[in-house]
Amino acid sequence: MPPLFDIRKLVKERPKTVPEVLAKAIAALQALESLGREKGEKEQQTIHKCLGYLKFWLFGDEQGHEPTKDNVVSLAYEVVKTDFQLYLIKNIALLEFETRKDAAQVFGAIVRIKDQDDKCPGAIYVQQHPEILNMLFEGYDDPSIALNCGSMYRDCIRDETIARMELNGPNFMEFFQRVEVANFEIASDAFSSFKVSSRQWLQGGGY
Repeated sequence: MPPLFDIRKLVKERPKTVPEVLAKAIAALQALESLGREKGEKEQQTIHKCLGYLKFWLFGDEQGHEPTKDNVVSLAYEVVKTDFQLYLIKNIALLEFETRKDAAQVFGAIVRIKDQDDKCPGAIYVQQHPEILNMLFEGYDDPSIALNCGSMYRDCIRDETIARMELNGPNFMEFFQRVEVANFEIASDAFSSFKVSSRQWLQGGGY
């Protein structure tokens, strides 16, 4: 469970809806991509705040507010109506350190959420946008985001369909290059992802 968000930091603002927060987050991510990290201070703040709302809705807060299963599933379906997941991963390297951690927690939760029929809307979105997997895997090449990307990549490949996609794609063979990098922490993270992929392969009968 990630650290709970203190919703009291946002109470001075009028209540937001999930579509409003997603729209603001996507607009800020697009603007940040255009402006760059140095000039996008305002956009950074907006993204951080929007991720705070999403964390509150997904995980609750320190005041004892806990989300319901129905509300969490509803949020996931609102997310996949947009390209929030895509823009978040595309611009992960531009985010500040703490915001990247929030982004990884939110993205990971959305990918793992299952509805009453055992479907994962966030994972299905990733299946339909495989460039997300490539961006996450390529994140291992950037030490500043490698661990965040590794965490999100593992959340994705715990889905059987995504794992099958990756095991039959070029990224799987490149795991061996990633575990040989000089940075021990990154190599260990890549090896953890390799183990998840291998476990899914064995559980799936070798696909």
